[in-house]
Amino acid sequence: LLAPAEPPYSHSAEKIRAVFEKNLGTGNIEAFNGLGQVAMQGFKNARMVPGQLILFPHGIFGFLFLPLGSLLVFDKVDETMPPPPLMPPSGAGVSGFDQW
Repeated sequence: LLAPAEPPYSHSAEKIRAVFEKNLGTGNIEAFNGLGQVAMQGFKNARMVPGQLILFPHGIFGFLFLPLGSLLVFDKVDETMPPPPLMPPSGAGVSGFDQW
């Protein structure tokens, strides 16, 4: 049985955290080897790197970029949820990513 996500949540990040906490180490998560694309700012030096597609319960999935040790996590869009916070200004970059 899957551990429930127990809504309502004020933001998708709260649901993701709840699903992680209730399902990590339970066997309810599947992972598949694959490749993910990374690039420097401005989509320069784009290349494919090894990783894993990770499927969590309740419509949450992610991709773990193995060389970066970074996990991007996504949730199924729920149009009844409030909009996510604004993105950082263009050009802000991610610390250390543009130095690769």
